[in-house]
Amino acid sequence: MQDIPDYSRYRLDTLYDMLSHLDKEQCPERVEAIVDHIKRLEAEKSPHQDEAKSNKRLRYALLSEEIRQDLARDSFSNLKRVPWTVKNIVLGMGIPILFLAISHALFSLDLLLYRPWIAKPLFSALWILLFLSLLLFPLYIFRKSGLWPLPHSIPPSRLLKEFLVSLFIVFLIGFSVGLIMKLLSIPLKTEIVVPESWRWATYAPNSISLIAFLILGFTFAPAVEEIFFRGFLYNALRTRLPVVIAAILPAAFFAMLHRYDLLHSSAIFLIGIALVVVYEKRKNLLAPMFVHGIMNAMCLVPLLVLALQNFHIPAANWEVAKTQPPWLKSIPPEQIERKENGIYQWQYAIDTWGSRGSRQWRKEVNAFSAVCKCKTKDQESY
Repeated sequence: MQDIPDYSRYRLDTLYDMLSHLDKEQCPERVEAIVDHIKRLEAEKSPHQDEAKSNKRLRYALLSEEIRQDLARDSFSNLKRVPWTVKNIVLGMGIPILFLAISHALFSLDLLLYRPWIAKPLFSALWILLFLSLLLFPLYIFRKSGLWPLPHSIPPSRLLKEFLVSLFIVFLIGFSVGLIMKLLSIPLKTEIVVPESWRWATYAPNSISLIAFLILGFTFAPAVEEIFFRGFLYNALRTRLPVVIAAILPAAFFAMLHRYDLLHSSAIFLIGIALVVVYEKRKNLLAPMFVHGIMNAMCLVPLLVLALQNFHIPAANWEVAKTQPPWLKSIPPEQIERKENGIYQWQYAIDTWGSRGSRQWRKEVNAFSAVCKCKTKDQESY
């Protein structure tokens, strides 16, 4: 039986400090006595304070010294301590597979293929549902394990340090992956161009949802994907598989989720491997989050600038839509090159006359948007 000191004469901060440095396994009676006094003093200090909030500091003080040191290095380190089960892993990997199966089934239907006004909101809803699932599933398991909250407080100095280091890492990854893509493009006999799934965003976009999608693409999405693929899936697989396989599988799912062609999917796969290396070398999840976000920003910010520059309001009615822009009357028809389809013709008009002022060719885009919104099943009305 241990001698229990009189802890009632100590202040609250002193008790927290004593509890933090006390060996929890060797002195369980003292730990229990200190916890009782802390709870009593907390109740006297703030009787109306939320219990969950008041217990946060106490839970942290009860952690071992090793765990607190890990949290000081990585605010998300508790993800490594979750007892992930095989069921958790299978269900987690099923989320992106289910999303890909549903999206492929839906967008192969003729009902959506030629009806962008239906496909676009449905596509947005599917992506929102996917990212919420990728975020909430591991957090739900994490909270059930009793290791909540995630993350613990992150000092601003740590954020700045990881951001600056990430800038250098992005340069290394970008140069390496770019060189590998160039070498792969030779045997594949293909050019490195904007992926087909993103090319539509360069055709004078006009959508608030697109602007929101682009912003989330380099802010919210990288954090969610890193929590899921590196924080959950990689850590869960690493407890049961060799590190190499545990790194390859999340990178493969990561590449598959982006639905690019072979060349760009290979690049995404290599980036997924690189993010695991960054996670292991930097020993915190913030580093791959920043690297991922910066790389996405390098691709999406130019599209965001284009979207903001080209933003316009569709024609309110047919009279406005049918009105020919004054600048178009001055162009002789024989000087207009004929392209193979409407999209390329539209892009040709933008490239040719856009330099005269984006507000001029927006009027033509208004007419095009009105036709898209008002067209019927009658082919002659297209």
